[in-house]
Amino acid sequence: GSLLTTTDILRTLLALRYNGLESGVYRHVAMLNHDDYPNCAKLLPEGEKTYSEVRTTRQVAAGETLTISYLPRLMSHASRRRHLWDQHQFDIGVEHLKGEKYRMELVGSNDSLPPSPLQSEDGESETLMRRIETATEELERIQSEIADDFTVHYETAKALEQSALELYTSSVEELKNEEHILLIPILSLHIDACALVLKDPSLSNAIRLGVLSRQTISIYRLLPLQKMLFGPDHFDLGRANLDLANVINELLSRSVQRLCALNLPAMDTFAAWSTLEHKARKEYNRIKSLYPHDAETLLHKSNHYSSKDY
Repeated sequence: GSLLTTTDILRTLLALRYNGLESGVYRHVAMLNHDDYPNCAKLLPEGEKTYSEVRTTRQVAAGETLTISYLPRLMSHASRRRHLWDQHQFDIGVEHLKGEKYRMELVGSNDSLPPSPLQSEDGESETLMRRIETATEELERIQSEIADDFTVHYETAKALEQSALELYTSSVEELKNEEHILLIPILSLHIDACALVLKDPSLSNAIRLGVLSRQTISIYRLLPLQKMLFGPDHFDLGRANLDLANVINELLSRSVQRLCALNLPAMDTFAAWSTLEHKARKEYNRIKSLYPHDAETLLHKSNHYSSKDY
């Protein structure tokens, strides 16, 4: 064959840069456009799979474009805009920020949208959000490290749980927006940290009740934010509802008084908490049914029948 030219090499490198995602470059996935609020999610390959699945996460109208997020994690609008420009060379602008999505980006007592210039010094609000994002990523890194070999990291997990809770509290205070998008990964981190702490077999009943109580509050805060951002059918809401049902179930069996003492609106009786547990588990099952686990089997059957047509 012919020798590669400099143009060939540059074209390949640019294709890798502008089409590559966190887990690699995929021929078909690369055809999907980015959207800040996509109707699909790309799942990372697991086990021996050599392909990446893309699942719709809400109802998609006939003729509607399928979109995914090119971002490796949830980010503020300013960080999304800069990342997408640096990595993929397109500008998402600000015109698409409307309604609840707009409200989730506001910072400060004046409810202002932080400036997000592509080439300038960071403003005060953007510096604040970058600081929160950096702190969240660092705690997520620690969580990932101890999750691999948790048996020797009980104390680290306890410190991580407290750090995540402190980060949430300080972020709400500084952002002055209890619905800010950056609170979603922080609350998710705290919930996961609580789950790690609860694996410690040496926990006293009092400490366990405290962790379960804090986990309940974080899930209670997380669910409405996830619904605002993702819509009602996203699989992340399924997981959060399952977590909520499980933690309520354990607290109902251990200490109903502890649940009622959380002082959540209209949640001061056994019946109220029992009803919420039932609703959360029912919602989990509803969302789970939207994401069949036999997709690969169905795909093979489809390919089998298609091949018979030729």
